[in-house]
This record gives sequence, structure tokens and C-alpha cells, in this order.
Amino acid sequence: VYVRYADVAGNWSGSFTAGITLDTSLPSGTIIINSGALLTGVLNVTLTLSASTGSGTITEMQFSNDNAAWSPAEPYATSKSWVLEAGPDGERTVYVKYKNSFELWSPPIPDTIMRPVPIDVEIVHHAEATATHAS
Repeated sequence: VYVRYADVAGNWSGSFTAGITLDTSLPSGTIIINSGALLTGVLNVTLTLSASTGSGTITEMQFSNDNAAWSPAEPYATSKSWVLEAGPDGERTVYVKYKNSFELWSPPIPDTIMRPVPIDVEIVHHAEATATHAS
């Protein structure tokens, strides 16, 4: 881009040049719940996050348990404490979206973890006592 300025008397400045970068690539990344564990017995989990983008930087992120209601945007970080959706045991999904310095958001990126269905188990321990006598 080239530009010249004129003052009220009609005097023109020299030319100024500036480059413009147009990066339309969307951010991409990953989300990992509890270090990739398959199961969790609690609703509080830790998310490990990683994101990249073309020539800009990752600036913000948002989270959702249902891919509909999203948390407020917050500064990008590589770790986040998160609370899974309550309810009956079963699969839980957490979604993340990343925003870059060009104001472009990634599509939702999911990861899943299972909340196990409790199983009633009865443990019966049989012990036999043996007596020894010293003479």
C-alpha cells in the first residue's frame, strides 16, 4: 500500500509504503481431557490445550460442554481447569474454539471422556485360621 498526504496549502508529502498480510487460515488445535484418560470418577477435569495458526498468533479460547452454550472468551493458555456436565454417567464431551490475532475462530474441536456407570460389587473374604502350639 502506498500513501501520500496533502496539507491545507496543497503541499504533498513523499510516498509512504506499508505491507499488508492477509491470512484467512483458521486456527487449529487439540484438546486433551485429563492427560488422555479414558475414564474419570469426578466432574472436575484438567484440559491440556494446543493451538496454532498461519502467520498470526493464538489470542483467545472458549469452551463448551454441549457445542451450543460457550464460556466467555479468555486469553489463550495451554492448560485449563474445567467442570464436566453433571447428569447420569456416560460419555462427556468438551469442546474448545481458538481465536487468532486476525479475529478468526477455529471450528469447535472436541475430546471425550467416560464417566463410568457404578457397578455394585460385593467382596467376600474368607480367611482360615491356623493354630500352632509350641511345646
